[in-house]
Amino acid sequence: MYDLIVAGAGPIGSYAAYLVAREGFRVLAVEEHETIGEPVHCTGVIGVEAFKRFDLPQDCIEGVQRSATLRSPGGEILRVEKAEPQAFVVDRTLLDRRLAERAFGAGASFWLGTRAEDIRAGDEHVAVSVNAHGERQWIKARLCVLATGIDRTLVSRLGFPRPSRYLQAAQAWVDVDRIEEVELYFGRDIAPGSFAWAVPGGRARTRVGVACQSQALAHLRALLDSEPLNNRIAGEARAAARPIPIGRIARTSGRRVLLVGDAAAQTKSTTGGGIYYGLLCAQYLAETVAEALHAGDCSDRMLARYDARWQHALGREMRMGELFRRVAARLSDRQIDGLFRAAARNGLIERIQQQSHFDWHSNIIIALLKQTLPGAEILGRALRRAA
Repeated sequence: MYDLIVAGAGPIGSYAAYLVAREGFRVLAVEEHETIGEPVHCTGVIGVEAFKRFDLPQDCIEGVQRSATLRSPGGEILRVEKAEPQAFVVDRTLLDRRLAERAFGAGASFWLGTRAEDIRAGDEHVAVSVNAHGERQWIKARLCVLATGIDRTLVSRLGFPRPSRYLQAAQAWVDVDRIEEVELYFGRDIAPGSFAWAVPGGRARTRVGVACQSQALAHLRALLDSEPLNNRIAGEARAAARPIPIGRIARTSGRRVLLVGDAAAQTKSTTGGGIYYGLLCAQYLAETVAEALHAGDCSDRMLARYDARWQHALGREMRMGELFRRVAARLSDRQIDGLFRAAARNGLIERIQQQSHFDWHSNIIIALLKQTLPGAEILGRALRRAA
């Protein structure tokens, strides 16, 4: 019998498997795909802090991002830049494989092409039904972690709540001329309720994507066919779409089962990014799992420490992000243009650069709530009303 079964060997699942395995516990990770890191849906922009905090592998880095160009619906342009690198563009396939290799090196086992299909928790263990190429069997462990991403089949079956909100995201990998930094596009025709992006990929092709409330693929096709991208794109676009959970769920631990990453809706409501939050929560998860296994106490009460830990660390960030998301989604194109003009005129962009952080957004949102950023009165008033 294993000490821990991890369902899902993406970056978050593999990192959790590594942290628990290095404590000397017997860990099995099962992954439904035959190859680690495929298919790829993520844009692959990860903040510098994540590389430092989680000791992420450097060889997956394709590019360094210090700046970005922002375009309003009316054609206003802002540029933000910092002297120090803010984020890295990574090869997500290679990142996933390196983290799986790290877990394997720590003693974790991996079964690829193996899908977890059912879970039954008992007083002494949890049994996981897996399907490997049509062959089914039950595997026992003391605990199970679901790192299944947006696939909520098992999560829902076990009675965990659904995220309160989702975004739809669609992304294409294309060849784009004359793009050297991240470009962000705003407007209700481009990305209603959110934003669109073009991220230069270093050795790879440029990632062009849209996050919005609905019809993400249609909005992506419209973006690729319009200014400012249509006259810079060469070749065919390979597109993929996925939902992004952006609403917190109150409970991520249950009877001998814990959720982490997208399965636990541990994403930034502001941008939809999930790597940093997922890795951070994997640390709290591994800490809780190790305590439970060492003590021989896998009770609901013991596992609830995980919920308390990650929500203490991220609760304010997620609440502020959800507030900002609700308000920003209602802004008209005219209001967005006004914010852009005010930012260029009144020094707002400089203040944002000073107070912003790639992975931690609550400080800048609170500054808007307090209306301490000149030129942001529209957004500040709306945030206060929503709060």
